[in-house]
Amino acid sequence: MIQDVRDMHKIGTALRGGFSEHAPAGAMDQSGQESEIPVGERRRYRQFATMYSETELEDIYKRCRRQKFALTTTHFRVLIGVKKKRIRKKLAGKALKNKLSVSELRRLAREETSPRSQPGGRKPDVLKLLEQGDEERFLNRLNLVMVRWHEFLELLLARTDENNSYVAEALKELRTSVKGVKSVCEKRQKKASRKK
Repeated sequence: MIQDVRDMHKIGTALRGGFSEHAPAGAMDQSGQESEIPVGERRRYRQFATMYSETELEDIYKRCRRQKFALTTTHFRVLIGVKKKRIRKKLAGKALKNKLSVSELRRLAREETSPRSQPGGRKPDVLKLLEQGDEERFLNRLNLVMVRWHEFLELLLARTDENNSYVAEALKELRTSVKGVKSVCEKRQKKASRKK
């Protein structure tokens, strides 16, 4: 496995031959036609050789021997997808220490590189308006959402066949609830407009 990684680095270094990191794909592909590497893979090989020096790889090989676990070329394909060197190094260390499979490393890389979102995800605009205390805009937006939901439910009901009667029944109940919210919004809007 280590030899496969060395070969990948050697080919990547040869493919780099005089091209900058941001060279056009076509120029690099023309240059690498004799390598028997598929066109789509050539950029990865070159990227690998750009991101890892031979010294860095030797350090990783030593750790592989100590851990009795080798990172494969597929592990490195996951790692080259991580832009920050510090995070790549950290992920490689974890992969070696915990003897991670490629899918485990991929999951970990996604967790490390994905932006952290707030619990509960993004709030819909209608909730933001409610929190801001803007009742008029809240009711307008909520009414609009209910109209869309009503149209959507009507479409679903029209396409739900008799075999799914339980689904149709649940959709009808939901439609009734949507109508109820919609009518409350309309009443509150009328009341608010009379006050003006």
